[in-house]
Amino acid sequence: MATPVPTIPPADAISAEIAKPGSLTVCLALMGAPASSLDNDGKVDGYNVAFASAIATRLGLDPVIQQTVFGEIPRDLAAHSCDISVSSQNITADRLAQMNLVPYTQAKQGFPVVVAAGNPTDIESLNDMCGKKVSAAAGTTNVDAVNGTGQYTGKGINGACQAAGLPQVDLRSYDTELDAVQALLDGTVVAYLGNANYVGQYPKLLQTSAANLPSAEQGIAVAIDHPVLTTAVEAALGAMIQDGTYLTLLSQYLSPDSVDNISIID
Repeated sequence: MATPVPTIPPADAISAEIAKPGSLTVCLALMGAPASSLDNDGKVDGYNVAFASAIATRLGLDPVIQQTVFGEIPRDLAAHSCDISVSSQNITADRLAQMNLVPYTQAKQGFPVVVAAGNPTDIESLNDMCGKKVSAAAGTTNVDAVNGTGQYTGKGINGACQAAGLPQVDLRSYDTELDAVQALLDGTVVAYLGNANYVGQYPKLLQTSAANLPSAEQGIAVAIDHPVLTTAVEAALGAMIQDGTYLTLLSQYLSPDSVDNISIID
């Protein structure tokens, strides 16, 4: 981190901002492996879970993982039904108006667009999606990237389609990443904008295309009215970066090249 790592606030100050004494309740949306998915026993696993657990431990709290729908995270935090969310949320101005976001991962090169194996509709660039049915999870910045909203105002894919005299992307929004991927698997859409690691789960059915989505930085979300807990998360994450725990956790779930692409360490 470029800035000095803050000190973890006193335990009593943290306790005043958490939902359940002694516990850190984490709202976690399933984003797909390796970030967060269900293992063979039906338990949530992935580097998002590992980060949530490690931060809770640093704060002297027990992690309590609570699955949620991605689009409901702002409501969950505002209602204080969970303390933090580790769900690979891209940091945008719109989200920063609703919650605090502590950077913890990033897509330095941008994630590739996922298509059916063999790329039957020849999607090689973002403009190749113009006029085609495409899926994304509701509430994600991938929706903004298509519509030209949020941080992509004035530079959305639909704007580029219009400038090229092409029809707009027929975007289908789904409640979860799993639903959005399933739409591609069953042929409802021809491309999926989201977690490219789903290709590893369906190697005979899916592949990545040459089209890359814009790069983005993701943050751990904390309620906007919980400044002490936000500082505590920043401090815990900063200490993890300094002592090597941060890279160790990522390396448990990612290849060295992927760690380099996702890590916030320069």
